Parts: sequence; structure tokens; C-alpha cells
Amino acid sequence: MGFSANKVAKDVKKIIDEFWSGKCEKEEATKRIKGILDDPERRIKVMRGENYTGVFENVLGKKRIAEFEELMK
Repeated sequence: MGFSANKVAKDVKKIIDEFWSGKCEKEEATKRIKGILDDPERRIKVMRGENYTGVFENVLGKKRIAEFEELMK
């Protein structure tokens, strides 16, 4: 089953937005994002080596990327 880069980025965006609005705790948000990154087919839609993909950066934007990095520490 294929995942588009856009779908993966929107899934991560949704998790971060839910975290920001208080719909889920930090631990839950981290666990859900790690679940996405644990799948190699979805991970490649987020990162190529050390860099984020263009689609991922465009969909999330700077503030969500910063939050994503905080959650992934």
C-alpha cells in the first residue's frame, strides 16, 4: 500500500495540530509520529538522509517543523 508524501505530511500536521489544541498529550503525539517514522515507506516521504522532503516542509511550515523536532527529541 503506497503512501503519498502529501498524505504522510498531512498526517503529521494533524497530530501536531491536535497536540497544540490540547486534544492529545505530548507522549501520545510523540508515539503517533514515531509510528509513522517507524515505517520505512512513510519515513522516506518525511526525510531523505538528514533533510526533510520539500513536500513535508511545505505542508508543515517552520513552526510545525520546529515542534516536530521537539517531539522527536
